[in-house]
Amino acid sequence: MGNSRQVLMKRLLVLESLRELTYTFMYVAITDDATCQACLKNDLRIMTGEEAERAFPNLLKGPNDFAWYPNVHPHCRCILILLEAGF
Repeated sequence: MGNSRQVLMKRLLVLESLRELTYTFMYVAITDDATCQACLKNDLRIMTGEEAERAFPNLLKGPNDFAWYPNVHPHCRCILILLEAGF
């Protein structure tokens, strides 16, 4: 019984650590004649995942954490690319 308690405590510590994991992203805009001012303004901006969630209310997270889509406007071609994940 003591061993299962230790395993449970280790799992809880891992889950707590994952909750504290921070992600750093770079906003990358497709820059051409069709790029809007909002997207140009954010181009190459570095931000945490929390900052991105606050800044872009229509944010879509991709199937993994490597790319998120800010959806600044309809037909937005920009992407948030993962630079770093850490504590």
